Amino acid sequence: MAKKKNTYSIKFKHLVNYRMFELSDSTPLVVAKKNGTEIKQTGVWDVTTEFPNPGAIDMGLNFEPLKNQIGEKMATTIIEYLDKETNRPVVTVFPTYLYIHNGYDNNFHTHLNHATRKDLQYQITMRRNALAQCSQR
Repeated sequence: MAKKKNTYSIKFKHLVNYRMFELSDSTPLVVAKKNGTEIKQTGVWDVTTEFPNPGAIDMGLNFEPLKNQIGEKMATTIIEYLDKETNRPVVTVFPTYLYIHNGYDNNFHTHLNHATRKDLQYQITMRRNALAQCSQR
């Protein structure tokens, strides 16, 4: 059984004021790669993808210190776990935040297949351990 997820690698821009999205439901972020495939930008403007707040805004505001604490790869990665039946996002994992999408609040685990549940637990543990090591320094 295959994992049902999308993995995004985010490209952070130093000139972006992420605070202007604090009261929004989502924050637009520039995706450099999706599922390992480079996203080609067209024209002079970067193409963005909306990610849910507060996870996305926290990621944007805290990128620099997170990059130094847990490493750039983990600090720039968002993983979106998908419903085994509908392929809709169920849970989105940010470097320091777990966002459960509307409609899945009480039973999100039941909407993920076994491989996806196992991967989700692995990602949560990996982030928890990385952040715990930072607090011990």
